[in-house]
Amino acid sequence: MELYQLRYFKTVAETEHFTRAAELLHISQPSLSKAISNLESELGTPLFERDKRAVYLNDYGRALLRRVNRILIEADEAAQEIRDMCGKGGGDVTIGSCAMFNAPTRIHRFTQSFFLDNPALSLHLYIMETEKIEELLLSRKLDLGYAVTMPQHPEIECIELFSYRLGVVVSRNHPLADRGTVSLRDLRDEPFLCNNTSPDLRDSVYELCRRAGFSPRIAFEGESAELIGQAVALGRWVAFISNDRHRWKQDSRTDPTNDQVRFLNLSDDFCVRTVYLFQLRNRFQSSAVQRFRDGLLDYVQ
Repeated sequence: MELYQLRYFKTVAETEHFTRAAELLHISQPSLSKAISNLESELGTPLFERDKRAVYLNDYGRALLRRVNRILIEADEAAQEIRDMCGKGGGDVTIGSCAMFNAPTRIHRFTQSFFLDNPALSLHLYIMETEKIEELLLSRKLDLGYAVTMPQHPEIECIELFSYRLGVVVSRNHPLADRGTVSLRDLRDEPFLCNNTSPDLRDSVYELCRRAGFSPRIAFEGESAELIGQAVALGRWVAFISNDRHRWKQDSRTDPTNDQVRFLNLSDDFCVRTVYLFQLRNRFQSSAVQRFRDGLLDYVQ
């Protein structure tokens, strides 16, 4: 069996269609069909059930696919290791994140400085659900992940990066504006504005309010921090914000609504976010990924 045949086989198995697989592989369909036919002849058995619209793995094909996935992963990582040893490893780092960790988070500050200091680096950051981060780490399609909940799969290990507390902002004329600290349940009758940059339902306004014993009334949900700040300043709504980001906004003095809103600490224990770095156990990491990971850990600690 040739390595290219196994890659062709895997692509057909995933797409269940010769034409789509050929397009993804950038080869002609007859060439792909011939390669699969040769592989089946070598193994002495068909690997697919075929009909007019699609192809499906049979029992032999499913058995082969389980081993092919491991073979291709080992081959790709071996090639990467050799390139690193020869000084030709490149600089790709692919990260999945459950949220946008913008200024002033330490992730944002480190990423900005690392990227500017390493012009040969190619950094790819994608926002997705935590479950998807784990799935793509397991399939080696991500190098690292950021999450605010613990991993579910035993092959994913996590390292605590930092924690920060959530609070809320209200108008300076709000009845609770002078309280300083409130519980989330004190806000159960308030309409909430949500900057939904996190697709993880375990890290949402809905989940926080559920833990406080009520269902939130959502007046706005979208990725618009500026609109949310302006709406809170008008005095009609409440919005979540981290204490770090609120201090940063106050210190920067770039937000015209700074003097019109008040920050309230939330006393609830579950209103503390812990950010974790996810990685696959015992996986080979390129030198670029190692430099990024080790630099991040040094920076946040």
